[in-house]
Amino acid sequence: MTDQSFSNNNVTLPDIAFKHKLKHHNYYYGLVSKISDLIMNIPEYGRDNIRVELELIRTVCNIVENSNIPKNNKENLKVDKKKLVIDALHKVFVYNENEKNIVANIIDFLFNNNFIKKIGYYKIVKNFAMKCIKAK
Repeated sequence: MTDQSFSNNNVTLPDIAFKHKLKHHNYYYGLVSKISDLIMNIPEYGRDNIRVELELIRTVCNIVENSNIPKNNKENLKVDKKKLVIDALHKVFVYNENEKNIVANIIDFLFNNNFIKKIGYYKIVKNFAMKCIKAK
């Protein structure tokens, strides 16, 4: 039945582009799902004792900081990195409000004490070159 309605209207889903808030929503939650997938690749990520672990939060913050999220792009899609980290961790661990506040305070601590850093271009090029050499 759904095939007939689509064939009668001649509408295909790839032709419909997201605009305004839907575009930002799609972009933001796409990032959240990618980061949460990386968190799930950590061995034994599901243990309860690492839910608010400092090293886990620091790792996720560094993943977000070193990802290629543009600050200002032509679509003006602004991303709050702190909220992005909290939402990605919440998707994996399902935090309550108290735990969200603890994670937010830990992120503030990490940021204020310069524990969240961008990787230098030299290190990025070196890692890329080593991957290429290993691939051959």
